[in-house]
Amino acid sequence: MTGEDRADFQAEAEEGITLCRSGNWEEGLPRLRRVVRAEEKGLLVGSPPPLFYSYFGLGIAQYEKKIREGKRMCEKAAARAFFQPEAYLNLALVSMLDSDRRQAVAAVQKGLAIDPDHTRLQRLADRLGTRRKPVIKFLSRNNILNRILGRWRHRRQTETKD
Repeated sequence: MTGEDRADFQAEAEEGITLCRSGNWEEGLPRLRRVVRAEEKGLLVGSPPPLFYSYFGLGIAQYEKKIREGKRMCEKAAARAFFQPEAYLNLALVSMLDSDRRQAVAAVQKGLAIDPDHTRLQRLADRLGTRRKPVIKFLSRNNILNRILGRWRHRRQTETKD
């Protein structure tokens, strides 16, 4: 295989990311998969762009239900592309598929720390909501007293809104 063929996989990775980013997963995910296969065979010069693993992970989690594998890919991408909020967005989305709200919230917070104006991260943060501080701060959130008082506080506040 020539160097030009190898470079084509880099272009394939970029095109796959662009397609997935625009919501065209039917065309984008197979392109990303071809790059994965090329990487496994050692046909790639260098490594794919950092967001490659993020989109591939999100794609296999969402469309192939390989959530654990997708989450590992997204974690790998977030470690490599720690400066790109999209990596944290995709990690948060996969974490939600894995019912890991805590990691989803942490990923959203990291992404917003990089780009506070990132629209999709802001929307996801609003959807996830924020937890209030425990009623009795020196007790853990899971303490039975905090749980009872927290429920009481919540009921009281929702009653006053109506």
